[in-house]
Amino acid sequence: MRRCNDCGHPTEVQKLSAQHRLGRYRFSGKVRAYYCPQCRFNHVDGRALDRFERSVAMHIARKGLMGSATFRFLRRASGLRGSELASILGVSKSTLWRWEHGSAPQRAAFATLCALTKATLEGKAERAKRLQRRRASEGMGEQETTLVGEHHAASEAA
Repeated sequence: MRRCNDCGHPTEVQKLSAQHRLGRYRFSGKVRAYYCPQCRFNHVDGRALDRFERSVAMHIARKGLMGSATFRFLRRASGLRGSELASILGVSKSTLWRWEHGSAPQRAAFATLCALTKATLEGKAERAKRLQRRRASEGMGEQETTLVGEHHAASEAA
């Protein structure tokens, strides 16, 4: 039985609603938490919250939900620094900053970031590294991808 971090009393397992807003997209799901009836406090399970964040990133990458906020979220979910992604995409750091803060990213850049995110989150580190090296050596080139417009997703991470 799990005990409260604050008072040491036994806790009860609960599911709490989690929401994440990224620009015009809203994602919601349930995460595990431990409720202490003595303190009346919910302790959210950090691993469940991480799984929720990863499921949001994977959903964005699979559906191609393009926007500045989703672009920044995917970069962070992929574990890339801005300078690393700028190098992979063959753009300046200032261009990447503009894409993450209001200007629409190029479709080819967004498609590359989606592919990197999927490979990273699926645990295919070697595939992600190969893709990074190939994109960096190609300087991106012209690519076209089909992207989905507005979308609301629900996921459950427990």
